[in-house]
Amino acid sequence: MSAEAADGRMGEVLEAYEAAWRLFDDVIPSLDSLSDRPLGIITNGNEAQQTKKLKKLGILDRFAAVITSETVGVAKPDEKIFAVAADQLRAPLGACVMVGDDWACDV
Repeated sequence: MSAEAADGRMGEVLEAYEAAWRLFDDVIPSLDSLSDRPLGIITNGNEAQQTKKLKKLGILDRFAAVITSETVGVAKPDEKIFAVAADQLRAPLGACVMVGDDWACDV
């Protein structure tokens, strides 16, 4: 397969991936219940793509900070990325609560 054909296929895969972005039913009620706290997202994903996803799903404005491994230079579970998040949220690291979905990468 040529590089041009591979790029075309990758574009199709990315388009299908983005079309499948959905919120779980409990996301909005969960975010609503936490609306009195500053919230942030820590992701090992690409910053542009993660921001695009949050914007498309209508929840970007619910987060005071979006921290990506791409920007920080380290990925979860490196403690530095959590310290950066706490700093951006102006919260002591020990007062933060992290909710994850991947035991190996998040803890």
